Amino acid sequence: MNRKLRRRAIKGTAQAGISPIELARHEAVREREILERVIRDMNAASMIALRDKFGFGSKRLLRYHEALTEVWDGMCHGYLSADDVYKTILEETGIDLKKI
Repeated sequence: MNRKLRRRAIKGTAQAGISPIELARHEAVREREILERVIRDMNAASMIALRDKFGFGSKRLLRYHEALTEVWDGMCHGYLSADDVYKTILEETGIDLKKI
């Protein structure tokens, strides 16, 4: 949808062919698609780094992926927050993830 159509939709004009509610729904779906792509790409980048720099094979990469998915699920369900992760890494390793 181009800018002109979005503006018309926001104003609620019939010419746009899309209501503000439909526009909001469309944008929410698009945001989710973008987020899923970013997560998938970050996972792929971390896996190629583990493979190239540390020699991880398929078994270790799959174990890493399972562990990452477990942590991510905990964060998505509210059992764990990003701040919890940052704090734990800082306390256990001295690495401040907010600064790197």
